[in-house]
Amino acid sequence: MYCQMPDTLAIREIKINGMVITTTLLNPKEVTRKELGELYTKRWLIEVDFRFIKTVLQMDVLRCKTSDMVCKEIWVHLLAYNLIRAVMAQAAYSYNLPPRTPEFQRHVTAVKCI
Repeated sequence: MYCQMPDTLAIREIKINGMVITTTLLNPKEVTRKELGELYTKRWLIEVDFRFIKTVLQMDVLRCKTSDMVCKEIWVHLLAYNLIRAVMAQAAYSYNLPPRTPEFQRHVTAVKCI
């Protein structure tokens, strides 16, 4: 597999909001700094969502023994996650806030503490 890798790799480094993003998307006319920043943010949110699914929904350890049941277990966790996110989105909508804003997250935390 490693023999198929190129000897060199051209990269583009961009500093956005104090972070250095490294990418193989080289042409700034095809992908702007702003677009790369937005892509990075989306990717980060996906990683946060995966962590939430694994830890909060306790999917870090799958308990089923057969591949068929593991598949079903994963689907149930994803269903639960989507239901939770739907409730959060509805609550955010009722307060005219995007569900990922810090203001909304503070409201969710306050509700959990009550």
